[in-house]
Parts: sequence; structure tokens; C-alpha cells
Amino acid sequence: KVMYRREALYFRLVLATGGQRVAEYIRATWSEINLEAGLWTLPPGHTKNRRYHVVPLTATAREILAELWELDGEEGGHLFPGRRRQGPVPEDWPGRAAKRLQTGDTPMAYWRASDLRRTWKTRAGEVGLSKEARDRVQNHALTDVSSEHYDRYDYLKEKRQALEAWEEALEAHILGQKS
Repeated sequence: KVMYRREALYFRLVLATGGQRVAEYIRATWSEINLEAGLWTLPPGHTKNRRYHVVPLTATAREILAELWELDGEEGGHLFPGRRRQGPVPEDWPGRAAKRLQTGDTPMAYWRASDLRRTWKTRAGEVGLSKEARDRVQNHALTDVSSEHYDRYDYLKEKRQALEAWEEALEAHILGQKS
């Protein structure tokens, strides 16, 4: 079904793009995505810290986004449109989606969509990504004087390297696609 495909793509996209905030995926529009350049540029109104945030898109993320576009992409529309396309899906949609995708007889423990963000942060650390790289990928506010007032570098190169290293580890260790 299209519904389940969209839900599965959501979870794959979260993992492929470093576990951004739930609201950032929900609010995301196609105008923020540049598949050719491999960038997702979140405007200040879509981020918690009200600053631009650029997420590099790996090959996996671009493939997922291309699949999403095929489902119901619409120029200027949301990546995850609501049923009537008058806006995005509700913010509780990922949690409900996880319950719908659950298989087997074991009931799923309490789960929030932000748990996947924490999972990415933890697992990315396990595969060797530094805390600084993970914080930059997830757009955590760095509150030291230097970061807050002086450092205007976008760390795009470092974020891309981190997400590519994550993608390689994900393929090798979780999906078993590489030896």
C-alpha cells in the first residue's frame, strides 16, 4: 500500500539523514530539497534554533527522496503531505506509523518518534563519529561564545563526511550489503 510505503520511507529517511527533529521532517517541503547538489536546506522557521541548517544528502537519502517524489511529490508541497494535501501530516504521524508497521505478536513498548533521533546519535557514536560531528549533523545549539558569536563556518564538508561514514557503516553492519 502507498500508506505503508510512505511510512517506511519516512523511517529510512530519518536514519539516512542523521536523525533530524521530527518536526523538521514533517514541515519539510520539496523546495528545501536539492537532489542534484545533494542538500536539504532547512530554513530558520523549520528549525528549533531558528537558524539555517544544511543536511548533506547521501546516495541513500537521495534514493529515498526520489521514491517519495514518485509517490506524491508536488512542487512546493510537503515531503509527507496530509491526507487532503492542505499541509503536512500531523506531528504524531510517525508514532502511529511505527505502530502500524509493527510485525509479530510482541506489542511495541512505548515509543516516540524522537527515539529514532536518539538511536541515530547513539549508533553513530558506536561507529566512530565524534560527538561534535553528530551534534553538527543534528543541528544542536552550540552555546560556547566562539560557536554562538564568531564561528560562521557551515561545517558542510564535515557533516557530509559523517553521513557518508554512517551510510557505509549502516550498509556494512546493519543491512549486510557489504562484507
